[in-house]
Amino acid sequence: MSRITGNSGILSKIGLGGAIIIAPLFLSQTVLAAPKDAYLAPGGAGNCSSTSAACATFAEAINYVGKGGTIHVADGSYNQDITDTTKNQINIVADNPGSVNVTLDGPSSWGVYLEGVNDITISGINFNVSSDNSTVAYALHAHNARTLTLQDDKFTGPGKTSEFKTGGVDINSSYNVTETNVSASDFSKNGFSFTSQYNVGDEISSHVTLTNISATDNEWSGIAFYTTTNTGNSTGHSIHGVTFNGNNSITGSGGAAIYFEGTTDATAKEGGKPTFQITGLKDMKVKLGSISFVSNAFDIIKPESRINSHLVA
Repeated sequence: MSRITGNSGILSKIGLGGAIIIAPLFLSQTVLAAPKDAYLAPGGAGNCSSTSAACATFAEAINYVGKGGTIHVADGSYNQDITDTTKNQINIVADNPGSVNVTLDGPSSWGVYLEGVNDITISGINFNVSSDNSTVAYALHAHNARTLTLQDDKFTGPGKTSEFKTGGVDINSSYNVTETNVSASDFSKNGFSFTSQYNVGDEISSHVTLTNISATDNEWSGIAFYTTTNTGNSTGHSIHGVTFNGNNSITGSGGAAIYFEGTTDATAKEGGKPTFQITGLKDMKVKLGSISFVSNAFDIIKPESRINSHLVA
């Protein structure tokens, strides 16, 4: 009779007479492939596979990049919209933050359009809406996104008084949104806007973290939070988990520096708690932290008259 033993990848067989036969035990191992990156450069003519084979458009790079991969954007100027972002878990990152300039030239209604995506990071890119562009409603529009990160990005509009109504960063029905060192200036709508639910049935926006945000010379508000749907009807939801960190600056807003929308229900009108509201973490007050304003004193925080002051600390 024989007995099989194993130890540290060695298979031992004890046979008759106590003889020991030793043989290696080969265990199958799964090696995970590295995420497939893409490379983008002005005038690129390659297949996006390397810096020497860079492609020329964001659409090509998004089509090529693998899940968990990064699109490396070389310095220079790009005249194109980014409306093909349908993949999840990708990063769009400037090789040198601040040295990549993207002019959003239409004809899309959104310069950067993020629809139903998860785990997207956009970092180090300057986005510009040209003064003669009449089609871009928002420089960036996100809808039903989850875990969206904007970092070290700059959004510039066609001018505060432009005849073409264009907004900066527009987030709708999205969860876990982080914006760090992001600026929005010279828009004829809001610099930054957050809507709880864009369409009835969408996810509800929550967990928004804003750190070192700058909103300058925007015709509406620097930052606006909307609790009703895109249609502006009475259907709405609260936005929970709003957090401000670092040093934030809002200057030159035509309307409120920060706008918090509420509800028109009778209880709120009588001084009670509004049905829909903007709250901080664990439904506590929104802590504004360090924010500098250059605006009319009565416009620093301009909630609807039916929102109670307990929402803001």
